[in-house]
Amino acid sequence: MAFNRAYINGAFAAYADLKEVQPNIFVAPDLDQKTADSLILVVQQAKLRNEKFWQEPVALPKIIYCSSPKMAKKYIMVKGTHAESIFTIFSCHIVINRTGLNVDIVSHELAHVALFDRIKQFKWIIVTYKLPVWFDEGACHAVRLQKRLLHFRLPEAHRQRPQST
Repeated sequence: MAFNRAYINGAFAAYADLKEVQPNIFVAPDLDQKTADSLILVVQQAKLRNEKFWQEPVALPKIIYCSSPKMAKKYIMVKGTHAESIFTIFSCHIVINRTGLNVDIVSHELAHVALFDRIKQFKWIIVTYKLPVWFDEGACHAVRLQKRLLHFRLPEAHRQRPQST
């Protein structure tokens, strides 16, 4: 089994040469303030969207924003991805690439962590080997599309119950 250094780099991000712009939100020390403010706003909106979906507070894991290809190479496991949730025996964290800085993508990744937090025993084994991918991705996709799904309504003809004879 191949080992990916992104597991360790992300797990110990608090001890790296990163700047913590808000609790658990880490960026490169030279990131401009406008981008840092945008990141903070996107994370706050994604957290609120998840809290509305799960109907309870959602923990905020470590979030690492990769503002350069060099940084992405260090923290992202799958090259070219917009964002990803990484679960290790140490912790879980979300890595956001420059192309993933939007509420839908961050909401989706935060939903993976929220689902993981709701599995009480043997989390690592269950999430890795037992939880069907369709369920995990489906729940996270529902959070991502929550606003659109809440406004979806069937046409009136389909909402009426048939008369029993």
